[in-house]
Amino acid sequence: MATKRKKIVSRLLPETRSLRLLRAQGWVADMAEIRKGMFIKNDWGGFADLIAVRMVGFLHSMRAPEVLFVQATSRDNVRSRERKVLAAPDAYDCVWAGCSIQVWGWDKYREEPLVIDLSDFSRYEPLPYGHPDRP
Repeated sequence: MATKRKKIVSRLLPETRSLRLLRAQGWVADMAEIRKGMFIKNDWGGFADLIAVRMVGFLHSMRAPEVLFVQATSRDNVRSRERKVLAAPDAYDCVWAGCSIQVWGWDKYREEPLVIDLSDFSRYEPLPYGHPDRP
């Protein structure tokens, strides 16, 4: 008896799939990481692959922007990326400023990512200004 194979939904990189989904949801999104050489990539702030912005609601008769930072990865690496974001000194400042941070884990067999929201203050240890690890 032959076993059933799972149908592969996509072989695209997690960053590409995340960009497509964000744009389909109405976000203005772009890559935030910087390439330094052929195999070296630096994330924005040490934690973000993508930055997305959309206008929502009104604040004092002006449209208020919503900012989302996304760390895109494979589904197997979600927990390690979550630890990476929580350890980044700039992540706390971004959450404090009202931005959202999420880790999106993609699987080639699923169309939607596993989304971990890291926009809760209680998960971060703020580094005081002047701390050697703070940029």
